Amino acid sequence: MIVMLIGALLWSVSTAVGQIEAQVTVNLDQIPGSSRDPLQSFGADIQKYINSNKWTTEDIGNDKIQVSISIFFTSIPSTNTYDAQFFIGSSRPVYKSEKNTAMLRLVDDSWEFTYVKNQPLYRDETHFDPLMSFINYYMYLVLGYDFDSYSPPLSGTPYFEKAIAICAQAPGSAKGWDRSTSGAFSKYSFVEELLNAKYQTIREGMYLYNYKGIDYLTVKPDLAYKNIIRFIQNVADFKRSVNPRSLVVKAFFDAKYQELAEIFREYPDKSILQLLSTVDPSHESTYLNLK
Repeated sequence: MIVMLIGALLWSVSTAVGQIEAQVTVNLDQIPGSSRDPLQSFGADIQKYINSNKWTTEDIGNDKIQVSISIFFTSIPSTNTYDAQFFIGSSRPVYKSEKNTAMLRLVDDSWEFTYVKNQPLYRDETHFDPLMSFINYYMYLVLGYDFDSYSPPLSGTPYFEKAIAICAQAPGSAKGWDRSTSGAFSKYSFVEELLNAKYQTIREGMYLYNYKGIDYLTVKPDLAYKNIIRFIQNVADFKRSVNPRSLVVKAFFDAKYQELAEIFREYPDKSILQLLSTVDPSHESTYLNLK
């Protein structure tokens, strides 16, 4: 999980148009004071762009997808060109509960773009732009994850396809858009996994875990636990037989490990905690402390 960025500037823009409600936080601590002025409205501009656009033609009801974005500016390579670290988190409501469940938690530290103060931000997906294409890519990831968590399974595919189409537009020289094969996070590799047929078990598991698991906890708890455990077992099988270093699997546990720990805190069969430690070693201490 990313450490909370301090000294941030927060802007809030509300709109009735879009299906996503984003809160954008910008941190300028590493930017010299004399160079901060052109960025004072950056967060508000990005937030307004996200919240005022209609990202899907599907009816998602009155509950907008909640998105939290933190942008940490790190350097100014040249005039009006910036390097930044980007964190995005999204969540959706849990059925018959006042709680939300985290859907996506990602950190992207390879973002370089050009921005001019007060420039209009237009949505044009016919060509690549390092600033707008980056934002569009992550909005489609958010939508894909949200739709995958509801019925029918794999409903997020059209949005993941839009995301990978953006990757295909990026020139080879664009920072952060390379097709990494190192196992490290890259935008292309991440969405490529989501669309790979070998990963269908994980994609279908998003529905099994969220819709038939988390959403069932208050109405059919026994079935909910059964489905959540089945998903974890499926992940264990997937890591053994397909890809032990899957970016998508890692992203799932980065978003869900605290929720999983809470779900199984009082669960009588403690062997599930050992299984979680095996499939998600990055958060092993969290699970084992519950034993």
